[in-house]
Amino acid sequence: MVNFNSHSIDLKLLLCKSGTTLFITIKLVAMSGDSSPERLFRVTVFFKRKPGMTEEEFNHHWENVHGPLVADWAVKHGIVQYTQFFTPSHLRQRITSNVPSAGVLDYDSGVDWYVRDYDAYERAYEDPYYLEVIEPDEWNFIDKSGGETGGIATAVSTLGVCRDIVRDGKSMVGKPVLDQRQKDLLESSIE
Repeated sequence: MVNFNSHSIDLKLLLCKSGTTLFITIKLVAMSGDSSPERLFRVTVFFKRKPGMTEEEFNHHWENVHGPLVADWAVKHGIVQYTQFFTPSHLRQRITSNVPSAGVLDYDSGVDWYVRDYDAYERAYEDPYYLEVIEPDEWNFIDKSGGETGGIATAVSTLGVCRDIVRDGKSMVGKPVLDQRQKDLLESSIE
């Protein structure tokens, strides 16, 4: 049970039937014309491509085959946003070359799900369409060789609240208190 501003939310770590463990965070967003934030759960999943598949083959299948299979199912189950993100090896290597001490998640891709009703999100994975169409397609491009459950062997999870600091290229927070030297540095870096 997690308490956010006097709202209790019962959260369970979601292990999909495939054994995939999810990162779970909560995002507060204000809907248009409404100053009070709506609570959205953000569920993030990281995974690796099927052994023997190139990054290009993986990305093509995930975006052009799997994505369309998921879209209407996601809408049906009240998913507000479904975002795929690709983490090709050359970008992961770039992080470690620029910041050698940086830890890099060694996954080929990830997905963010934004949902209003977390229980409905969990129930979506019991839908026959998921079980008979989406989940079997995952075997075509995701490494699901994680033992008897067929799941991914490595798992990490977290729960938190997301706050936008910069959105659509604009600061969403108040101005910092800066001395004159800091103001000059900031202004010179903006020009």
